[in-house]
Amino acid sequence: MIARLAPCFALTLTLALAGCEDEEQASAAWQVATWPEPMDEDVVLDWQVRDLRWGSESFTVHRDGSSLFQAHIEGGATIAVDRRLPPAELEALHDRLAEAGCCELASVSTSEENIGQLHLRMPGLDCDVVLPLEQWDDERPDACEDALRAVHGRARFRQ
Repeated sequence: MIARLAPCFALTLTLALAGCEDEEQASAAWQVATWPEPMDEDVVLDWQVRDLRWGSESFTVHRDGSSLFQAHIEGGATIAVDRRLPPAELEALHDRLAEAGCCELASVSTSEENIGQLHLRMPGLDCDVVLPLEQWDDERPDACEDALRAVHGRARFRQ
C-alpha cells in the first residue's frame, strides 16, 4: 500500500515546494530589470523633508537594499534606523511608488524653506520631485509618502 502511494506523495511534495517562494527573493522580472544610473553612492531613492517648525527627515535606499531613515526633531531628539531591505521588499516599494504615480508629479520651483523632495532611480522610475511641504498633503503626493512610510515604519512627525 505504501509503495503504491509513494509516487503520489512525491508529486504532492514537489507541487507544494514549487509553490513556495523565498520571501526575500524578488520576481524574475525584477532581477533582470534595467536600472537607470543611480545617484551618488548607488542611491536609488532619496527622500528629504525640511520643516523649520519641527525639524528634518530623510530616507535613503541604496541599490543593494541598504537603507537609512533619520529624523532630527527641532530642539530635541535624533532618530536613526539603519536596515537592509530584501530584494522582494525593494521590489514591493518600487511597485507602490509606481502605483502612486510618484514620477508623474510635477515639481514646483520654490524658494520656500519647508520642502519635501523625492529622488528616484529605479526601473521605470527616474525622477526628481520637489514640492512645498504642504503640497505633500495632497492626495497623490501623500500616497507616495505613504509608500515610503510603509517601508521604514516611522510616524510622520510633522502635522
